[in-house]
Amino acid sequence: MSESTPAPSVSIGKLILIPSLITLGVTILRLVGELQHWTPILFNRSAGGGGAAVGISWLPLIFGPYFAVIVGSLLGSIAAVVARRRPAPVSASGMPPA
Repeated sequence: MSESTPAPSVSIGKLILIPSLITLGVTILRLVGELQHWTPILFNRSAGGGGAAVGISWLPLIFGPYFAVIVGSLLGSIAAVVARRRPAPVSASGMPPA
């Protein structure tokens, strides 16, 4: 008898919740830092941040690997499920080989 394994399910909300909260936190921190005139090395008010250390430009360095691991493991799980569900080989007569 074949073993039925359900495909892994990851909701879009779960996938993006952590990165969106971190991005929101960095954005709020940057806004407060700019409005309070904190050190320009960390919070530069010029367009594009002027190379400030606190900003969203470095977030892809964190979230790239995060999404690669999550999506990679999801695709690996899906491939394993598909491999288990491959149909048995059949002969030209339509019957399983002896």
